[in-house]
Amino acid sequence: MFNDALTYFFIGVFAQLIDGAFGMAFGIMTTSLLIYFYPNSISPAVASAVMHFSEIFNTGYSSYVYKKNRLINKSMYKAMFFPAVIGAVAGAILISIFSKSFANSIKPLMAIYFLVISVIICFRAFRLFEKRKRWMSVPLLAWFGAFMDSIGGGGWGALVTSALIVGGRDMRSTIGTSHAIKFVVVMVSSVTFITMLGIQHLWIVLWVTLGSVISVPLSIYLNNKIPKKWGLLVISIILFLIAIKTLYQNWI
Repeated sequence: MFNDALTYFFIGVFAQLIDGAFGMAFGIMTTSLLIYFYPNSISPAVASAVMHFSEIFNTGYSSYVYKKNRLINKSMYKAMFFPAVIGAVAGAILISIFSKSFANSIKPLMAIYFLVISVIICFRAFRLFEKRKRWMSVPLLAWFGAFMDSIGGGGWGALVTSALIVGGRDMRSTIGTSHAIKFVVVMVSSVTFITMLGIQHLWIVLWVTLGSVISVPLSIYLNNKIPKKWGLLVISIILFLIAIKTLYQNWI
């Protein structure tokens, strides 16, 4: 029991360090690691539920810290708020009614998207695209990111934060704003999941949450200290690895 608690704790620590520093991958990291270490006792559905409940606390705390450090874009936040709420509710209801296999069937398409975005962000890091055209609709992106996050057990940061950065927005304020909206997404998703399915595995939620909350200040410190070029490169690598892993699991 104690060894399991430590494992849950360090999963939370590692996932939050990556997510807080680079603005993505908490959900994907958490669900993937839980299933990797406990393939026989934690199903994908349970891992997704644990991830969403634990994110309430770490995203709430990190949003407060980002706001304190003036790293939240208010106009972007307002544009994303209501579409994200609608997308989160729709996704949580859909995955609660239908089989988890529905989410797995669209993951290869998401992986291809991640591959393309990872290459573009890598180009950005080396300033190969100097004309930064903001080509996507922020409200539509927020709706789609929240919807996919709810049905896929994560993906908000990889979908939304990466697309905003590719569109030429400042990396640090984008990460802060994305975290603030993600807090709204996980709150709405969790309430919907409770209503539709009930709640289980609070013990796992407790330790994953504790690890993630404790590591929030360090993750934000890393976000402020890592040079933008290297931050973009790390984001690119994370997306690339997530894409390859997803394609391998679904096509091989």
